[in-house]
Amino acid sequence: MRLDTQGNIIMWALLISCDIISTTKSQSRKNFMYQTKHDITDNNHFNCFVDAKCVSLITAEMQLNSVDIPTYSIWCIQEQLHIPMVIWKLETNSCRTNSMDIPSGDALLMILHYEFITTLTVQIKACIQHCSPRTQFMFIILYTQTLEKNDILAIFEMMWQQYNILNVVILTIKIYPNDIIINISDIKADTWTYDPFISHLYEDLSNSKRLNLQNLNGLPLRVSLFGHYPTSYLLQESNLETKVSLFPTNDSQHLNWESYQGVDGQMFSTITHYMNFTPKITTPSNGEVYGFPLPNGTFTGALGDVIYKHVDISFNSRFIKHYNTADIEFSNPILSDKMCIIVPKAKPIPHWRRMLSSFNSELWLILFCTFAIVASFKFILRKYHNPKELQWLVILETFQVFLLIGIQNSPKVTSERCFYASCLIFCLVVMNAFQGLLVTNITYPTYEADINTLVELDHSNLPIWSRSPENKDVFKDIGTPVMERLLQKFSVFNGTAGELLNHVANLTDAAVIVRETSSTYTESIYVAQDGTQLIHTVEECPAYYHLAYIFPRGSPYLPLINIFILRMNEAGLTFKWHQDGTDVKSLLSYRKKKYRSQEPLKVFSLTDLQLAFYIFVAGLIFSILVFVLEALIGY
Repeated sequence: MRLDTQGNIIMWALLISCDIISTTKSQSRKNFMYQTKHDITDNNHFNCFVDAKCVSLITAEMQLNSVDIPTYSIWCIQEQLHIPMVIWKLETNSCRTNSMDIPSGDALLMILHYEFITTLTVQIKACIQHCSPRTQFMFIILYTQTLEKNDILAIFEMMWQQYNILNVVILTIKIYPNDIIINISDIKADTWTYDPFISHLYEDLSNSKRLNLQNLNGLPLRVSLFGHYPTSYLLQESNLETKVSLFPTNDSQHLNWESYQGVDGQMFSTITHYMNFTPKITTPSNGEVYGFPLPNGTFTGALGDVIYKHVDISFNSRFIKHYNTADIEFSNPILSDKMCIIVPKAKPIPHWRRMLSSFNSELWLILFCTFAIVASFKFILRKYHNPKELQWLVILETFQVFLLIGIQNSPKVTSERCFYASCLIFCLVVMNAFQGLLVTNITYPTYEADINTLVELDHSNLPIWSRSPENKDVFKDIGTPVMERLLQKFSVFNGTAGELLNHVANLTDAAVIVRETSSTYTESIYVAQDGTQLIHTVEECPAYYHLAYIFPRGSPYLPLINIFILRMNEAGLTFKWHQDGTDVKSLLSYRKKKYRSQEPLKVFSLTDLQLAFYIFVAGLIFSILVFVLEALIGY
């Protein structure tokens, strides 16, 4: 297969340009390379491909005297390692930039003459941009003149600094004039490896790849991190009072990493110590935090920072789902969370209804039926023992018994006395329970039934808002009529997060999609002056997701961080950090403080006892009407 290419692998010309390899800079560079000398027949130098599924070989047509280096390399890889190969041949006089369709999971082997590198500058630049930074590279460089160590170092530095490519092995072979016939066993090769993070040399070449990222030696790493309860925050009472972010980013560079709370904060500080890097914390600058794709194809928030490679990692865990891009990768899952809906807290029950709310409607009905049965039974007893007395007075006497009021004429018959005693015990229990609940209902506010199911949310006709259009996914692909109706009520809110929550807490005209773990903090912040809640979380949540961190696609840091996350999960630390971060007592401290600022004892007002006055006024009016009626008919 022949391809005229300028878009085909590795960046030889980049590394060799004069402005990169200046003598002055090379003298001040630290040597982080390890060199071994061996015969070309030593097949160990191809062991870096041992885990590869396929190797793509890119080479120009060349032959070292009687020895064909590309052919020999193919034989070593296929016969010794049993790995399939794809071969690409370059033409050094080509001007076109056709890119090669190289699978992202392939390892790459490039064999070029050092003198041809400048000829293939454009092809190499265009091709390397399409390669994953985690791809295993091996370069075999053939040279006739002297090849300086600084030239090799420049190649490694450019590979790492511009493209984050770290898994690189360079094999340099000196060739001789064509009139000299040599055997392949006589060819000497130098193998070079590189580690930009530590200042000592590896003694064992096999360990260099494994240890490359375990100690970054203080390397600055761009980290996206913002405050979001309960996963990353610095909890302070002042934050709760002012309702500002729980993450003081202005001073975050000077804080001890161990001071960060929540599972993301703890994971961030632990990985910082474990990998020994210097975090450069940034927060999304466009007003969004997590971010989402826009209709014009751009991305906002931390999602955009990762896609555009403004940061190396986003340490705010987010839902594992499709974000309309293939330029990010997820880490191993950290935890899981639900997407829930917060709604306005149900309205308080009016004061005049609080006395009646001590018992539910079913119990009131039972008490009314009990009263009728008692009055009927007493009427029968009175009719039997005293047929001449006014029997309708039995109703008033029964009412006196239910109110624990002494009756004027005590029963003289044993049967009536037994019945009267049982009624007194029954009424004593009921009235004391009613009085206790009555004091509670008058003292503390009681509410109507909250919205706790998606069906009730649908019946409430509240619009469902979110600042991210991606949250529409929570109602999609379910196929139930309720979800379809809720999806029709979904819309994107273009204001700030504070304005959005204000519609729920104060204007009570919308419902908002939030994470379940965030709802506790939201409920504790939005409270009335008397400490009562203004926001309620619907108990039935429509969606459930796993949480993970996001990296730019092909990030070299992802494999090691994945291993670290697995170890933290197996040790149970992620769950512990999450439990420590969701400390409800500390979150409710502001709410309790506001409630304690009120008078410690409740002083009843006319409003609290208005039902009693309503009954009194109604009875007074009824008495006056009866009195007037009696006066008119001369009773």
